[in-house]
Amino acid sequence: MGVRFPVNEQVAKEAARFLVVGLANTALTLAIIFVLLRFGSSLLTANIIGYGTGFINSFVWNRRWTFRSSGDVWRETMVYSVVWVVCYLLQMVALLLSARWLGLSDILSTLIAMLFFTGPNYLGNRLFTFRADRAA
Repeated sequence: MGVRFPVNEQVAKEAARFLVVGLANTALTLAIIFVLLRFGSSLLTANIIGYGTGFINSFVWNRRWTFRSSGDVWRETMVYSVVWVVCYLLQMVALLLSARWLGLSDILSTLIAMLFFTGPNYLGNRLFTFRADRAA
């Protein structure tokens, strides 16, 4: 038997909101990265600045709209930061492997690496960051 993830109406709505925030945040992050690359920034610098901006944007929208949390903002900020750093490191490994080991373009490597950020980020935030205020 496999592991089951309970999906009810609340989880489905929450996941849909997370995807909307994620798409908007992805557009913002990519725009910043690609503009910085276009103006001669290194791949790593552009990635750090793009994801850093996305970090702030994503926290605000996910806390207020996706998970509708009214929990302790200090605790949530700290846990969110840990989840984010773990996910960021996953995507950074994927980015460097794609760009340096596989020799893919910076843009394609960036897009591939984002896949290693999004899923783990949702699960981490759902399970650890914004868990306190969700109705059962």
